[in-house]
Parts: sequence; structure tokens; C-alpha cells
Amino acid sequence: MDEFEKELKTDFLTEALSLLDDSEQAFLALEGDKHNVDLMNQIFRLAHNLKGTSRAVGFSDVAEFTHEMENLILKVKEGIIPVTDAIVSLLLECNDHITVMIRMLNMDMDAKFDSAEIIVKIHK
Repeated sequence: MDEFEKELKTDFLTEALSLLDDSEQAFLALEGDKHNVDLMNQIFRLAHNLKGTSRAVGFSDVAEFTHEMENLILKVKEGIIPVTDAIVSLLLECNDHITVMIRMLNMDMDAKFDSAEIIVKIHK
């Protein structure tokens, strides 16, 4: 990996932690305001940005998992899945999972992740 690629990845990892903090706060706010359309739009944008940027810098495990989370958020946003405490808990669990991935990538940019168990929960 050349210096430019390493810098892009490092910048992404720093930004991702900030996005994940914002997401966590949005999920917690959603718990108390389950019908807030603006909040759902914000949550979707955060997930979408995280997915696209992680893919762009080559963190495919993060991108693939975030894609699954984004699909869940889209179903909630479109009213296909109602906002319940269980859904908010699952979204927070997804956020925690991505946070762990980002922290591990900070230590080893070649780290790989198995998200199969939580993806099963998303698809239920």
C-alpha cells in the first residue's frame, strides 16, 4: 500500500468513528421519536455515506455489512418495517459492530470480519 492510499484509509477511519458517533446519537433520538422523518433521513444518509466511502477506500467487509444495515434502514424509512424498540436495539448493535470493525482496522488495515451472525438478525 502506498503512502497516499494509507492516508486515504486513515482519514476514512477517523471520519468513520465520527459518523458512527452521530449515528448512535440519531438511533437513540429515534427511540424517543419513532416517527421523525428528518431523523430517518439523517440516519439513512449517515449509513449511505459510510457504505460508499468504505467501499471507495477498499474496506469491503465494512462496505458489505453497512450495505445490509442500509437496506434495513431503508425498509424502516419506507414504513415496511415499523420503528420498534427491538429495531432500534438492532440498529445500535449494527452500529457497535461497525465501530468494532473500524477500531480493528485502525490497528490492522488488512483485518477481515465475519458479520454473518448479525446479518441473520437483520434479515429476520
